Amino acid sequence: MTTSALARRAITIFQDHIEALGYRPLVHFELEGCCHSSQIKANQEPFNRALSGTKAGTKADNKSATAAELSHRESASHKTREYTRERKLSSEHFVHINKALQHAGIEGQLVAEYWHNQWEYVSLFAGQSPLKEAQNLAQAMQLLPKLFAQHGFDQTLIKPVVWSGDQGQLALGSKNIFTEKVRAVHIPNAIQVNVSVLDRDGKNLVAHDNFGEILQRCFLNTSLANCLLFMPEPDAFERLALKNKYGLAQELCSPTDISGGHQGSIALYKERGKHNQPMGVEVILYDQHSQALLSEQNWQKTARVEHRLGSASMAYDPYVNVVFALANLVDALEAYHNDKGRALLATPFIEQALPVQMYSREKEHHQNNGLDSKCVTKQTQEPSAYELFAGSDWLAKRINRSGQALNKSNLLHRELGEQLTRSVLTRYQPNNNIALLTTG
Repeated sequence: MTTSALARRAITIFQDHIEALGYRPLVHFELEGCCHSSQIKANQEPFNRALSGTKAGTKADNKSATAAELSHRESASHKTREYTRERKLSSEHFVHINKALQHAGIEGQLVAEYWHNQWEYVSLFAGQSPLKEAQNLAQAMQLLPKLFAQHGFDQTLIKPVVWSGDQGQLALGSKNIFTEKVRAVHIPNAIQVNVSVLDRDGKNLVAHDNFGEILQRCFLNTSLANCLLFMPEPDAFERLALKNKYGLAQELCSPTDISGGHQGSIALYKERGKHNQPMGVEVILYDQHSQALLSEQNWQKTARVEHRLGSASMAYDPYVNVVFALANLVDALEAYHNDKGRALLATPFIEQALPVQMYSREKEHHQNNGLDSKCVTKQTQEPSAYELFAGSDWLAKRINRSGQALNKSNLLHRELGEQLTRSVLTRYQPNNNIALLTTG
């Protein structure tokens, strides 16, 4: 049985368990990617970006470019340098692709993102189950390259990093004004998972008591050992290092570690969002120019935990990551019902560094032996995402406990947790060697 098939079985168990507790889980994905279409060479301006957002790394909303951005395009230097002209993503492309997604039964749509020919798949809040949400993303990842190809884009890049995907340098202290300087910008692409849960009355539990903090802490506690699930290829670790390694801290805002609050890599959004913007603002009255006259804030409706560590990758398995999300949600619900999460939240969380590689590699350390001035060389092994997952049994035990809670300990579900974790290790094993399962 495939990894995805085992994960679908685990999702069903978690959904049934959460329903038995009196709740309805909600999981929504956001996927970033790029597309390119090489055409002809011409002596024209080499940096003609079509920005659709106003802040690096924020969600695009298809707004028109600002005057500063238009000015930047017109004043860019090196106009006589040859470059490869590319087809530009337009609103018309998004209209046609979104119609195709809808026709395919996928509850999601594409919007323009910040960087050159960057797009974002955003899941719709259409009441779909977590299992259907995983199916939506898995289907979209396979369908999008075909849809882009129909519109002349010969490359669809669902990758952690699009190397030299854009050019340009922001003015010091600005997030949307570019200088005339041109340099390579390596574009990071993320897969984000948003999680919330409704009670029997349809109220969002993340907005009540301290459940949001409990759910966030569960993700903070389990993400290090399970980062292989949402960082499933070596370039995913390069994505985390882009800002510091290439001097792009001003241009990029992708996460670098495991951190909480409402601005961290595992963010709790209640009244305020990642950029301190009010959450859940709904316009209830417009004027004749479609300008908002009256708004109200209903942050309780949009409260959620957003897991921002995932890297866009064709190796990313939406089903496995929904399992990871629901496993944390079940843990949070149990902690909430046991003691309102007091034991879980008793110790403050300290930010954690993520591993720097997917697989182990040896590193030399020179140490003084303490007897003389001579140094000896010692081979040490840095922790890897693969080893961390192989050494953890949390996910396997969580799946099995939920199965037992539903009296699903028959042959079909017995040791499903170990089966799934073993399958993940086999799927991502380095150099196709036999994976050794140490969990369970």
